[in-house]
Amino acid sequence: MHIFEAESENEIREMAECLSCLKNESGTMADNSRIIGELLRYAHTLKSSSATAGFHSLKEMAEALTEIFRAARQGRYEIRTDMIPLLEEAVDACRNLLEKSDKKEGVPDYRNLLDRLRKVLP
Repeated sequence: MHIFEAESENEIREMAECLSCLKNESGTMADNSRIIGELLRYAHTLKSSSATAGFHSLKEMAEALTEIFRAARQGRYEIRTDMIPLLEEAVDACRNLLEKSDKKEGVPDYRNLLDRLRKVLP
């Protein structure tokens, strides 16, 4: 469980850093493509490890992010700067879900955020 938590914290931190890079958008299109590929890898890894560890809410949030990043990588969706705050909110929610998951207190309900993320894609 400690390995899962440490790796998940790293994936979440890396996603936040990648989104910060996209927000600044000083890079080339190739740079942005590389960043989107990294975002997809981090989100997918978080989704898979959360599912394996039994953290359903975290898996759902990471799954929504994975779908957005996959669509962006395939050219079906463009991550515009006005969408980055929503993506950052989702990454923060992942962090919060990971922190709450090891405690016996209630896990926050992020259904509204998940709905907003799912509406991003056509």
